[in-house]
Amino acid sequence: MLFRTLIRWVILASSSLVPLVAYCAYGDQVGSFNSVIAYSNGNTLNNSGDYNVASGYTTGLKWQCVEYCRRYYWSTYGLQIGAGVNASGFYGNGWGLAKASNGGTVAPVPGAILCSASATYGHVAIVREVGPDYIKVIHQNWNNNSDDNAHRFSMTVSNGTYRVNSAGSYSWQGWLMPPVVANPATISW
Repeated sequence: MLFRTLIRWVILASSSLVPLVAYCAYGDQVGSFNSVIAYSNGNTLNNSGDYNVASGYTTGLKWQCVEYCRRYYWSTYGLQIGAGVNASGFYGNGWGLAKASNGGTVAPVPGAILCSASATYGHVAIVREVGPDYIKVIHQNWNNNSDDNAHRFSMTVSNGTYRVNSAGSYSWQGWLMPPVVANPATISW
């Protein structure tokens, strides 16, 4: 699929052009995990007012971070989560999913929902990969480009604890574990 990429340019004193911000247009595909496609919101301030429906289930405002997590959990696990809640309320609600606090003894796993209550509305993302000192997530409405397909956050692993480090003004509360690994074994490297 061709992405219609919009690029803003800054003209420097030398008259050369340097890309300032690159992002995909609203609705462009930015990635996919377990066959669930993530889309660009165009920019982080966009509120389309349009809702997405997947197999008869309203997953939320197109193409917000909450919408992707709700659609991912509906498509992958058949679970309806997060109705009427901003990202900032995900960790507190939990919807019966096991919670693992950031800095606790339970490692994030693929399929977990990384949760933040920072900023006005918070942010949520789906963990797609866990390494010895990082996680990669897929999400919507972060960079609104292909980086959202496997965005890397550093993680500190020390004395049996796991802490996903803050990203700018966003600190992480923890992660909601996917239902198939509600009682995971501790991962060690």
